[in-house]
Amino acid sequence: MGAADYGKSFPRWHRKVEEQLRGTRLTWTILRPNSFYQNILQYYAPSIRAEGAFYGAMGTARVSFLDIRDIATVAASALAGGEHARKSMS
Repeated sequence: MGAADYGKSFPRWHRKVEEQLRGTRLTWTILRPNSFYQNILQYYAPSIRAEGAFYGAMGTARVSFLDIRDIATVAASALAGGEHARKSMS
């Protein structure tokens, strides 16, 4: 999903924060997960129970379902410094 300019949506708010961060002398890494694996059952349980499937109104959009533990591992690696400094990861 990135952090582009989508009118009044949350990616726009994130973009503004990212622009401010990029303008600093801080070392930063931006992680952009767009959906969490742990939320699948929360949001899709009825259709999973009834049909063994879940659906989303996303057309041909690409969405990644990430495990929050994997995001934490990447964040810890980024905080340790090195190769991820001053990069964005979607």
